[in-house]
Amino acid sequence: MSDDDLVEGGHLLFLSKGGLKLKGGDDDDTLIGLNSDDAILGKNGDDTLYGEAGNDTLNGGNDNDKIDGGDGNDVIIGGRGNDVAKTGKGRDQIVIESSKEGKGFVA
Repeated sequence: MSDDDLVEGGHLLFLSKGGLKLKGGDDDDTLIGLNSDDAILGKNGDDTLYGEAGNDTLNGGNDNDKIDGGDGNDVIIGGRGNDVAKTGKGRDQIVIESSKEGKGFVA
């Protein structure tokens, strides 16, 4: 795979040139952005999102997600479900949503 490859239909999406938008599907996805301002949406499934460096917006969507903003001034949105967030260096914002299915966020 080259630095520009984007695998669709699988469970791993790797973004090496940032500033783009990544969107997962209905399965459990792992979405990774690198060193830029990325927008990553997990949608459905128990997703794992990595913002890496940059000022990222990460939205887990539905279900139980693990979200790692990395360094930068990130916005982390858990969505519905029981989510876990990890932040790095920077001024991060964590948006907490709760629903009947999930109790919210662990940061």
